[in-house]
Amino acid sequence: DIKLSKSPYTIVVESSKYPQHCNNPLTPAYEASYDGYVRITVKKAFKKIYFIQRDFHNDVTKEIIEDLFEIMKDDLKIK
Repeated sequence: DIKLSKSPYTIVVESSKYPQHCNNPLTPAYEASYDGYVRITVKKAFKKIYFIQRDFHNDVTKEIIEDLFEIMKDDLKIK
């Protein structure tokens, strides 16, 4: 969790890895061979007010998290 100083908002960054790849025969058609996902949630007073998520291959990288933060800033109109 990231608590912004003098702010009622909490930013939660979490990632989860799938225990194994999906063996659904439709998966390759949708290129859904991801290893997990990264999620950013913004909360105010324990209520979710914003959420963004992205799948990843192999491992979570700094670039994935930075990209999600940039999208979040645009969505929330934060400069």
